[in-house]
Amino acid sequence: DHCYYQGQAKEDSSSMVSLSVCQGLSGIIITQEQKLSIEPLNLTENGAHAVYAYQDQDAPKTCGVDHTMYNESAMIKTSSSRRSSEVEEFLKARKYIELYIVADHSMFIKYDHNEEEIRTRVFKMINYINTVYKALNIFVALTGMEIWKTNDQFEVVTNIHDTLNRFSAWRKNNLLPRKPHDNAQFLT
Repeated sequence: DHCYYQGQAKEDSSSMVSLSVCQGLSGIIITQEQKLSIEPLNLTENGAHAVYAYQDQDAPKTCGVDHTMYNESAMIKTSSSRRSSEVEEFLKARKYIELYIVADHSMFIKYDHNEEEIRTRVFKMINYINTVYKALNIFVALTGMEIWKTNDQFEVVTNIHDTLNRFSAWRKNNLLPRKPHDNAQFLT
């Protein structure tokens, strides 16, 4: 579908806009002054939409990262070993990340067994991701997606570390051999 768009707000070059016109207008608009989310109230003919202002939460942003110390002297120094022109050329070059999405059975149930609803949600996420990565000249290509409609392919547990380890093992043994990709994300 040609209904996902990225851009900037008029007269604000540092802004980011990620919109979808599939099934009504939805997306985000981030400017220097504010952050807005827009979504259709319903799919009636009057086209009513809601616009919400939102603010960042002051929650810690760890994403599973702990406070493990590392040895700086053990780090490999690469920037000094390359010519600055090579580094500059690399940074300017368009880069691609092949992404594969796996939605587990609980996602299928959460969205009332509606595969299209899950796909639309994933496409909106990828559109937003590409809006963010555009500044780095990186394009995230969704190369595949699977939705587990009947059951999970491994046991999904409440401990996120265990689930991540199980997903990583399943990805290595089952997904990568049949569908090469750079990164896979598990939605549960």
